[in-house]
Amino acid sequence: MERKFVLSCCSTVDLPYAYMAQRDIPVLFYHYVVGNQEYVDDMGRDPAALPRFYGFLKAGQLPQTSQINVADYLDFFEEQLQKGDLLHIAFTSGQSGSVHNAQAAGKLLQEKYPDKKIVVIDSLCSSSGYGLLVDTAADMRDAGATLEETAQWVLRNRNKVHHQFFSSDMTQFRRTGRVSGAAAMVATIMNICPIMRLDDKGAIKAYGKVRGKKKAVEATVNAMEEHAQGGRDYDQRCFVCHSQCPEDAQMLIDALEERFPRLRGKIRLCDIGTIIGSHSGPGTVAVFLPEAVVETPVESVVWGSVVTIVVAIVVDAAESLVEAAVETVVVLVVVVVALVVCVVSVVTGFGSSEPLTLPTTMPQPTVDI
Repeated sequence: MERKFVLSCCSTVDLPYAYMAQRDIPVLFYHYVVGNQEYVDDMGRDPAALPRFYGFLKAGQLPQTSQINVADYLDFFEEQLQKGDLLHIAFTSGQSGSVHNAQAAGKLLQEKYPDKKIVVIDSLCSSSGYGLLVDTAADMRDAGATLEETAQWVLRNRNKVHHQFFSSDMTQFRRTGRVSGAAAMVATIMNICPIMRLDDKGAIKAYGKVRGKKKAVEATVNAMEEHAQGGRDYDQRCFVCHSQCPEDAQMLIDALEERFPRLRGKIRLCDIGTIIGSHSGPGTVAVFLPEAVVETPVESVVWGSVVTIVVAIVVDAAESLVEAAVETVVVLVVVVVALVVCVVSVVTGFGSSEPLTLPTTMPQPTVDI
């Protein structure tokens, strides 16, 4: 069937480039910088690209990511407009401001090409959940839907792609300031995995935590059953992605296939790309599927909420006390070490033939937050 428009997206769909090319979905690539060198969000075109990226993280180097600028969008959109009208589904505004540059570029080109249709939509989705939204829009395009019909469907359903994440490695969260150093240390010592999802603005929010990967997988599968269309009878597609932890991802896939025996086809397993990986680091697993509207009876809301709130208060209070105690110990250790260094310096200085020079200001201990 003849396609009535061009559908495009950004590289943060976290699907293989070969798959996007097969589906005839043009992609605009994000970039990241390490040192003075710029690298492309490769989407699997170069097999060495992703291992190199995680090698940077392992070495303690912090990749810098940035928005796609208006000029890049102008060049990309103009190329696509030569093929027909354009629907571009952009990476969530909850994690990047690139969509605003895309909209600005679209407006400029609409003025330049008044006979063309250019629509830019904020997906409010991330990683392979964003990929699932774009992939479904491609199904509509291939079935003969118009640009307007597909755009309206995306707008109605972009908040209905459920994103569920867990992470077993807090290193990159600490480095990027998403958790404090003390909280990351507590999570590591106690084997705590935060449980996360996307909110309605497309931003990642942590809403729970469990101890150990097995409990994280169980909590994730339970959440997916709660949100999936039809519960255990869910019979549509499911995408899973991971950042350098294929064994954890496979453990989740096995649990999902057992819980949802009617899934349509095999679960698609993908790598979390370099842009989202710059913030999540290794050890993150995510799952995505269309979400159902869940209505809970009032009685269960009242009594269930009371129990849940009481338990949550007790657990959070206990964990907060532990975290506060550890953070206090860390600060005290830093102070004691600094004092010891100062005393040793003074003693060493008095025993030297060189005059002792004290710094005008004491160096302050740095704490990653």
